[in-house]
Amino acid sequence: SVYIVMDRTNWKIGKVNINILYIGLLLPNDCFIPILFDPLPKRGNSNTAERESILQRFCAIWQQQGLQKAVLLADREFIGIKWFATILQAGFSFVIRLRVTDYFNELCTQRGRSTARMKKIIDYSVKRYGFFRSKIILDGKTLYYIVLPFTAEKQKKTNEKYLILISDNPNVIEVSSQYQQRWKIE
Repeated sequence: SVYIVMDRTNWKIGKVNINILYIGLLLPNDCFIPILFDPLPKRGNSNTAERESILQRFCAIWQQQGLQKAVLLADREFIGIKWFATILQAGFSFVIRLRVTDYFNELCTQRGRSTARMKKIIDYSVKRYGFFRSKIILDGKTLYYIVLPFTAEKQKKTNEKYLILISDNPNVIEVSSQYQQRWKIE
């Protein structure tokens, strides 16, 4: 697979904030090569327009090789229904981590369940099958809401029970494996 990774880094030198949005390739030897970056004139997260701009520039130089779609990997900052549509329109697949509350209410509504009942369904599914997966329709696009358990060691570090991902790929094993690649850039 070809992995395109989008991330942002922020640090301070004295009183000056350095905030950089970047997109690059994760090579098969686990090296990350930043291809493009944008210094953001602010602190904090990027917005959809900033992401779309760098993705558009990336697409202008990107040459897809082979039939398999490249997969864009990103963390919790890089969400949004319009953003997901932009990635798909660019011809990429994606796996993006979600926060616990991201799209959870939409999932409950679409499945016709209360939040309490949906949490129980997720807990049961993860305990019994090792994952939870549900189709979720966002702005007419069919995506997959996937919940995976954290290891006990990871739970201690994050205080989170689950790793929650959203993807256009319904294959839980592939999505899990693909998202693990994202950790290699840290």
